[in-house]
Amino acid sequence: MADLILNKFVCVEETDEVGSDSPYFLLFVGRPGNKPTSKVTRIRRDAWDGEIDSGDRRVLNQNVANDVGKSTLVLVALMEEDADPDVGTVGTIVLQSRMQEAFKGIGSVGGIMPAQMESLMVNEFTKAIDSVASNDELISIRRVNINTLSGPLPVLDFKGDGGHYRVHFVMA
Repeated sequence: MADLILNKFVCVEETDEVGSDSPYFLLFVGRPGNKPTSKVTRIRRDAWDGEIDSGDRRVLNQNVANDVGKSTLVLVALMEEDADPDVGTVGTIVLQSRMQEAFKGIGSVGGIMPAQMESLMVNEFTKAIDSVASNDELISIRRVNINTLSGPLPVLDFKGDGGHYRVHFVMA
């Protein structure tokens, strides 16, 4: 087990929204087993509001989850904020509740692999986000491929709404 760190993101191309982007991330971390556990976390910085343009890069090195293993399911949703973030404290609590309930059944299936859980949980994550978001755009959802417990993980490409972002995670 190791810590999952959101290392950095690069805006390859900003979205079609008017003005500079205001991205934020929603992360679902699910640990399967007899008593599956899960958590939803929001990562957002005021300094990103209307400040992210094509070619911009932001380094975070933020710990987003502890005790992550190769069987852990990590889904990342990239959101583009319009005015204020649709998913604040209350929205995150609602997402947490909905995703926890959905993961109880899926995460307790013996021998299920993250890729199999992904196909089931991405749909649940999308529906949960749609239930709390009113005008922010969901760019896309990607699964973090936990293929090592030390060092960089495969880069995630997020494309949607005319935009393209690359997001880097590392295990420590």
